[in-house]
Amino acid sequence: MTIKFLEGKYEGKNVEDIMISDKSYCNALINTKRYIGKQVLALIKTEFNGHDYYMSFGPFKNKKLEEINDMEPEYIEYLIKDKYIQSKCPLLIKKINELVE
Repeated sequence: MTIKFLEGKYEGKNVEDIMISDKSYCNALINTKRYIGKQVLALIKTEFNGHDYYMSFGPFKNKKLEEINDMEPEYIEYLIKDKYIQSKCPLLIKKINELVE
């Protein structure tokens, strides 16, 4: 049985397809207060825990911060120092600080 999103930017799309193509979106849905449907939430929870941070942009889109840090720690350092990231992505900075502590 195919489970589809009932609303939102992926309305009518197969949840399993989006779990592959937009991991950051699916991971964020776990912590949303918006009702997304029990089946959708249950399926997403099989793959995501809501605690990991998946990049939603850049060359490492859909990769976990831990994976990026292992592959290219210089990119993590770049993100920490970037003024735009500091001002517009407080959750990303918080997760990076937790990672490097």
